[in-house]
Amino acid sequence: MIVAPHIHYLSLINSYKPSTLLDVSSLTEANLDISIGTREARLCQTMAIGMLAKSRNVERLNLGPTFLKILSLAELRGAPFPTLNVQTLIIKTEFVRSIIPGIARLLLTSPGLKTLTVDTMELHLHKRDTYLEHYSDSQGLSPHRCWRSEYEVFPTSKEIYTMLGCNHATSKLLASFMEFVLGNAKTLERMVICLGGIYLNDDEQWFEELLQLVGTLSHHNNVSIVLKPKNYFKY
Repeated sequence: MIVAPHIHYLSLINSYKPSTLLDVSSLTEANLDISIGTREARLCQTMAIGMLAKSRNVERLNLGPTFLKILSLAELRGAPFPTLNVQTLIIKTEFVRSIIPGIARLLLTSPGLKTLTVDTMELHLHKRDTYLEHYSDSQGLSPHRCWRSEYEVFPTSKEIYTMLGCNHATSKLLASFMEFVLGNAKTLERMVICLGGIYLNDDEQWFEELLQLVGTLSHHNNVSIVLKPKNYFKY
């Protein structure tokens, strides 16, 4: 239980113990993620929604990949999400189907969002991913099946390994993600995507073509879109 009405910045990541934010009324920036361990996934959903509710007035919110997957499960269950006053949202993510629903709900419940920063992850199939998938399947809440028609353009965590060896498939996936964001974040002014790992290669011609695509989307939607290699990226 955290009672800290005067703090302005809070970082809670990789904690295996339940964290209840009781009073963080002066908070302006938060960095949140959850470690699953053996904790029951439904408890994590309740905890994640509660942490969002207590962080609703922060201006800058940074969310990790497991937190986003937990939010996707909460969205599948129909859990109510708090309305956020966040202006800058930073997410560390992969472009996979199990994360997209949580991002969609965050965008829809952030009516004042101005800047979205996306930090692409190195691709690893973690034990926590397997645990979450087994749990969601056992509850009949698999994002792979429940949202297949709505988010079928995004691969599963296993399918993405075969997609990203191809420049065309990677470009198509990135374009789909940017279009998805633009369709759900109506007040967005700036989107920054930091590419790293298998999402980025040394093909300069491919990257130039990707930048042209970004320019087209940016112009048509009146949103500044910046694409950067991870090595040159700063928050």
